[in-house]
Amino acid sequence: MTLSRGLYRTTRALDGEERALAADRLVFVRPRDEHADVFIPEGSQHNRWRFPGPPISVHDAAWLGALQPLLPQGHYLLSREVRFDGGAWPARALVQLGYSRLGEPMLFLGQLRASRRENSISFGDAGVRIDDADLSALGAVTLFVEPGADGAAWGR
Repeated sequence: MTLSRGLYRTTRALDGEERALAADRLVFVRPRDEHADVFIPEGSQHNRWRFPGPPISVHDAAWLGALQPLLPQGHYLLSREVRFDGGAWPARALVQLGYSRLGEPMLFLGQLRASRRENSISFGDAGVRIDDADLSALGAVTLFVEPGADGAAWGR
């Protein structure tokens, strides 16, 4: 099995395992020796899905091989302008990548909030749907995470 730990979109339904999985769904996969543990999202916070489990143990290698890998949830810089229904965001904008339950990529724009006392960037809870092809416009960025922040359940 050549899967890596991470986010995927199912491309077809899975029946006959311990639980059924529909096509076109966001899942988190943790490969094992002879199978993979597949987790479904069970809620989101700060535009990130949580995958607390319990896992679905999948042994169907053909189904696992048909999963579509997705970029990790998190923060990125746009390498070029990205257009979407109702507008566009410019190159070099700081964005947060999230997904719908269907595995559709969603972007959330980073914004400085002038009315706040603290010097912080915030990301709204209403993102815009982008095409899969626009994922190529996302460049990695590293953000410092506060000590004590727990990101283990976020699927990264």
